[in-house]
Amino acid sequence: MPKPWLCLLRLPSSGIRPTAITVPDDLRISHPVLRQQREYWQAVARKEVTWNDQPPHPNIHVSRDSERRAMRLLQALFVALDKRGHSVAATKDGKTNVTVPGETFNVSLREPSKQVLHQPTLKERADAAKYPWMKPPPYDLVHTGDLELNIEGVYDARHRWKDGKKQRLEERLNAVIEGLLQLPCWKRPAQPSANGSANYEKKPNVDGRSVRSVGWRRKRASSDSTVWSGIGGRPESAVRF
Repeated sequence: MPKPWLCLLRLPSSGIRPTAITVPDDLRISHPVLRQQREYWQAVARKEVTWNDQPPHPNIHVSRDSERRAMRLLQALFVALDKRGHSVAATKDGKTNVTVPGETFNVSLREPSKQVLHQPTLKERADAAKYPWMKPPPYDLVHTGDLELNIEGVYDARHRWKDGKKQRLEERLNAVIEGLLQLPCWKRPAQPSANGSANYEKKPNVDGRSVRSVGWRRKRASSDSTVWSGIGGRPESAVRF
């Protein structure tokens, strides 16, 4: 079982830094997993997909308006993972399995929705006046246009990255890979539960105590590291990403 301190792999002092992942607007979609997603969308449009017979497709849930951006973002992320020696695969039950040394994680990309006040139509008003039980819904669900990337089944470590007010998800892809690489050092799979899904237990630290705070881990890693990124004064990650 890996020890938490093994994650503290210092970057070389020669000044080498990980390559920043960029997402150009004209990025060509060529990754095999994303080609599977396109084929899946096409099969759904042709009504060839049933609940018990689905082609492999990744875990993507976005509106049609956000599809192009989602595909570009994942193209950049998946290629970066491949170049770093990791693997990405889609399953028939709609999972995006990302395998890093030590463990495989299901990564999802979704577009959250929000509630807005429903504006009743003339027909809805007329029906409500004629039939008191036919009231229009008070709210509608609309897509926000924001994207959120989540590592499913992880709760006690950093597992979610999303669009913010000052930084879009495209600018956080290096942090996503950093988080994926650190997770196997912080968690170990327990015995499968009764429904077949894997449970996770907290790993003890080198003193045998339970590590409860992700912030504590990052603070410990930062105090042990002598290499700084120079970006906002934040210490460089303990692992290369």
